[in-house]
Amino acid sequence: HHDVSALLLRSTHLISRFSTLGYEALVRGVHLVYHNPHGEKVDTFTEVPGAISTVADQAGLVSALQGPLDSGVVIRKRAQAFLNHHLRLGGAAAPAELAADVVERSL
Repeated sequence: HHDVSALLLRSTHLISRFSTLGYEALVRGVHLVYHNPHGEKVDTFTEVPGAISTVADQAGLVSALQGPLDSGVVIRKRAQAFLNHHLRLGGAAAPAELAADVVERSL
């Protein structure tokens, strides 16, 4: 039995749908293949060349898995803006401060 974090350490790709594992994969430099066969309109995992591939069918999966693969460092660098936006990495305000501001404004 392996936990997902241990598996990602030795993986080159993660095929996933709406899961926080996609973020963990990118942080670890693992190429994310976002599989969307039902045409979901939520744009959480948008295409990021060289870091996130979006596919809708088996042919897309095969193509994404057979494409050129860069190092984890390069994948993380390509995904940096995406990760900063979605996870608020390196922002001026800490996530707890942002949440507290929202709560305070709603009172």
